[in-house]
Amino acid sequence: MRGRDFTAQDGQGGPAVAIVNEAMARRYWPGGDALGKRIGLGEDFAQRAIVGIARDSKYASFGDVVEPLVFLPTVTARNIHVRTSRQPSQMIAEIERVARSIEASLPPYTGRAMRDAMAGSLGPARVVQVVLATAGLTALLLAAGGLYGLVCYTLERRLKEIGIRIALGANKRSVLQVVVGGVARLTVMGVLIGALLASAATRLMSGLLYGLSPIDSLTFSGVAALLLLVTLAAGYAALRQGLTINPVALLRQD
Repeated sequence: MRGRDFTAQDGQGGPAVAIVNEAMARRYWPGGDALGKRIGLGEDFAQRAIVGIARDSKYASFGDVVEPLVFLPTVTARNIHVRTSRQPSQMIAEIERVARSIEASLPPYTGRAMRDAMAGSLGPARVVQVVLATAGLTALLLAAGGLYGLVCYTLERRLKEIGIRIALGANKRSVLQVVVGGVARLTVMGVLIGALLASAATRLMSGLLYGLSPIDSLTFSGVAALLLLVTLAAGYAALRQGLTINPVALLRQD
């Protein structure tokens, strides 16, 4: 972010320097500038000058808490990172060929794509994702099935009211609007209350998410539309069956 990167001289007898991340600078130099400050590291607390400030990053897993870090220059390169627009396997093979042409006695090494290296840290998150997705889908199906049955039962209890409305001259369209419309309004209110509760609960899962907001508008709107559609379908099915019965027969029912 600020300052400079390491140079070749920093790791070969040059000035003792270090780079810190943002978390380190905030903790030990709050309200100040860490650049140019000196810190003691190691058993002898050798003084090193801070020459750069790096952005905060997560190194072990995406769910890690960012901790203060200090970066030191090193002479031996343990890893080489290569950015390429080609297939990683092709680039790895080419790097190995070039390395062998420079020094045939190099020890064997392994190369892999960054996505493969990240797969290990993403493993636990993917297991949680599958479990939560399965539980969420099961809950959605149970909610939809229960809502369908509840709407059908509620409208079945109102068959006499429907018969009275038809006997007094109401047409089928008006009955559909009044009865199903009332159920739909209750469903919309329930969806809004559920969305507020869900938005508060999903904030507890923010630590399991990376690059995503815990409030996903597409998911919320999709679930709400599905539940409303189930309500309308149940209301239409129940009313359609009730409207085919003779109003006089409906009024004579116990």
